[in-house]
Amino acid sequence: MSATRKYAAAFVLTLAALMVTLAMGVAYLNTYRMVHGSVSIPQIDVVPYIKEGAALLWKVAPSGLRLLVAALFQL
Repeated sequence: MSATRKYAAAFVLTLAALMVTLAMGVAYLNTYRMVHGSVSIPQIDVVPYIKEGAALLWKVAPSGLRLLVAALFQL
């Protein structure tokens, strides 16, 4: 069997495994909803985390990158 056919077969089998996993997950979620009622996912405010991460990245960024960003945005 050629390498191309092997990779194609591996791709198809991986795709099939992912689809089966997704179908099992959907079936589990539907069963859970039937038993426990609707599923609610809590909303979290991500803005503080984004700002904190941006501030941390700005601290560790090389000075050349800081100068470039400052020049681009005229800070």
